[in-house]
Amino acid sequence: MTEDGAKFYDRCQQILDELEAAELEIKQAQSIPTGTLRLELSIGLGKKYIAPQLPKFAAQYPDLKLDVFFSDRIVDMVEEGIDATVRVGLQFDYAEAMLEAAINSGGIIQAPQYTVAEAINDGQLQPILSDYASQLGKLIAIVYPQKRYLSAKVSVFVMFMTELMSDLKRMGIVN
Repeated sequence: MTEDGAKFYDRCQQILDELEAAELEIKQAQSIPTGTLRLELSIGLGKKYIAPQLPKFAAQYPDLKLDVFFSDRIVDMVEEGIDATVRVGLQFDYAEAMLEAAINSGGIIQAPQYTVAEAINDGQLQPILSDYASQLGKLIAIVYPQKRYLSAKVSVFVMFMTELMSDLKRMGIVN
């Protein structure tokens, strides 16, 4: 092998070693949740039912840092660096304002069960037309930017939310 050939071979070997290291980093990132998980949660469901459970989630994944934002606006997840968001149906943009209006003689509202459950239990609201409930507002979705491989941090959050929503459904808080 010539001197130039040997230099070329050594450089190619370095590149292959770096490529292998990069692939290993990606595989580890997909299997071990680490880094920062940026979440954007709808205000009503997020503050009342998801946020109280996040310390339990965080304790399971000590290498994962949570940045949590609450909003009922539609966000550009990629532009704002959001890993996942929890959205509710949402023909309205702020459920609590609608709830407060109804409690204060503002009329009839159609709202998700988790929004009105406490007010109904406290006698502040009376359910009507229960047999004619529409499907609006019943969909609760976890949304994340489409990527070829789902990161471990988003994957474990999806599993956490699936379990939490099952628990809330059993308790009659969500449909």
